[in-house]
Amino acid sequence: LMLLEFDDRLRVCISSANAMRLHWCFRNEVVWVQDFPLASRTRGMRELHSDGPFGWTLAATLAELLKDCSGDRQKFWVSTLAKFDFTGTTAALIVSQPGWARPVAASPCFRHSGESEDEAS
Repeated sequence: LMLLEFDDRLRVCISSANAMRLHWCFRNEVVWVQDFPLASRTRGMRELHSDGPFGWTLAATLAELLKDCSGDRQKFWVSTLAKFDFTGTTAALIVSQPGWARPVAASPCFRHSGESEDEAS
């Protein structure tokens, strides 16, 4: 996963390859890239779900991956994602990470209003 932030857009790059020479040089892998424009208005982190499942899944995945990082990296990246409009997504994001045997329950900040923890997982 690579996120490249520009003044007017966010470029999301997702690869099927692991960051290993073997995967990049000797296997058939794919890279998906799409630019997302700035949202038309300032939004909060909870509003990501209104863009559909891609933005929501990306934010929840980043939050999970960054949960043990020092500083405010998790909050920084999730709030950065909220600045962009993901409604024009051309793909579905299906997260695959070694060790995840079942879906991770959504953090309370990523649940739809009125949704219980059981419904979010």
